[in-house]
Amino acid sequence: MALFPEAEALACGIAKDAAEKWERLAQVRSAVLMALEQARAAKIIGGGLEAKVHLHAESGATGLQKLLEEKQSLLPALFIVSQVKVHSSAIPGSVPAETLPGLTIKIDRAEGAKCERCWNYSTHVGENARYPKVCERCSEALAEIESAQVGAAS
Repeated sequence: MALFPEAEALACGIAKDAAEKWERLAQVRSAVLMALEQARAAKIIGGGLEAKVHLHAESGATGLQKLLEEKQSLLPALFIVSQVKVHSSAIPGSVPAETLPGLTIKIDRAEGAKCERCWNYSTHVGENARYPKVCERCSEALAEIESAQVGAAS
């Protein structure tokens, strides 16, 4: 109970600059979801986890490129895709986002193999001899689960 914040701390909500960043990321997500749907229709991908999303924000989209670079590690989870690459320059074959001026998007098939545990595609599937059919994240999770079980048994 001592770790719970006081009611006053919760009442202040999210900081204004953080809220603006997440609002902008929500706009990017909407544009990416539209592009994913078009890629599905064109049979480039079957589902979102088969996708690698390429993004670039032109200089007219103030601060968007910096935000994408800052949050790049979170973008695959936000878009529910396997991979996201933020490019520093224009992407050949990309298309302008329909709903967000200054953003260009390209959808390709994800690189690597499909992890049997999480279904994400990764170039690291098969690198761990102990867990040859899973990605690097799942290898770590399985090792942690296994060590916790060994620790509990002793």
